Amino acid sequence: MSKTTKKQYMVFFEGVDNSGKTSIKEAFGKLCNQHHLLLDRGTISLKAYDKRYGRNIYSNELENELSDKENVIIVYCFADIEDLEYRCMKTGHEPVDYKKDISFFGWALDNSSYKKVLYLNTSLVSISDCAKTIEKYIDSLDLSRELENGGFL
Repeated sequence: MSKTTKKQYMVFFEGVDNSGKTSIKEAFGKLCNQHHLLLDRGTISLKAYDKRYGRNIYSNELENELSDKENVIIVYCFADIEDLEYRCMKTGHEPVDYKKDISFFGWALDNSSYKKVLYLNTSLVSISDCAKTIEKYIDSLDLSRELENGGFL
């Protein structure tokens, strides 16, 4: 992590089961020395699964409050269906209708008010490279903020 990064971010790792959320969260936590608040799932998952299972209990209130915060980032992890199915089989996870789940996550993201969303294809990029990508993304946010504030964080 860059030495100039002082701001602490709340990073939500979103995506369907076996998309790499937890592995990337853990790798990024080590990389940033646990500087940021890292959360496995958040309002995108709540919204997607609420619609998927017809629960009708989701409210946009929390998402609207979080999306207005300067330090909230969504990391959306996704992978090819073949990779997801392989990971599911390898971990002994019960089979999932990934096409359906992916469509609900797409809907949740499309109907989200979050401004900072980073998309990571875990079929194409290693866990450690995903963690480094998050680090670079945060560094770029800090640099933008520094420039807006006349060179001061």
